[in-house]
Amino acid sequence: MSRRVRASLVSLGLSVTAGTLTAAQQLNRQPTFNSGVQVIRIDVSVIDGKREPVRGLQQSDFTVLEDGTPRPIRSFQAVDWMST
Repeated sequence: MSRRVRASLVSLGLSVTAGTLTAAQQLNRQPTFNSGVQVIRIDVSVIDGKREPVRGLQQSDFTVLEDGTPRPIRSFQAVDWMST
């Protein structure tokens, strides 16, 4: 390929890119970003009538509702901050 042809191809590529950016800027488009939530974290403290922590709870002891509809619990971890 000759130098003239290569230079033309490079020049064409740059002008197409610059033209695309100029068109997007003229339309005043903002970039789009799609997002969603798959998992949320819920921290829970359970205390009894004497305000003592209830220990030994399992995942099956909990129900998570979203607008009244049960949602699956994907992960469960009991944390005992004050174990004796």
